[in-house]
Amino acid sequence: MVNIRKAKEEEVCVSEDCKKLTVPKVTQCKKLTVPKVTQYKKGKGSLCVQCKKPKPVINKKAKTTKKMLLQLQCQKCTFFFT
Repeated sequence: MVNIRKAKEEEVCVSEDCKKLTVPKVTQCKKLTVPKVTQYKKGKGSLCVQCKKPKPVINKKAKTTKKMLLQLQCQKCTFFFT
């Protein structure tokens, strides 16, 4: 297991599948590299476009955990891919 540090100094365990050599398919690079692995974080959306209130009502959900989405970055061309 590989540990990735969050901003709040919490450790997140990630399997060693991320250490595999990967090729970004979209860029000009096309070279096998071990990618840099980070956790994808969603940006803050505007309230007007999404038709949301400033303080939404909190509803209880059945699920308490969310699946992590990993973001891989090529170390040669610095392109982000998943």
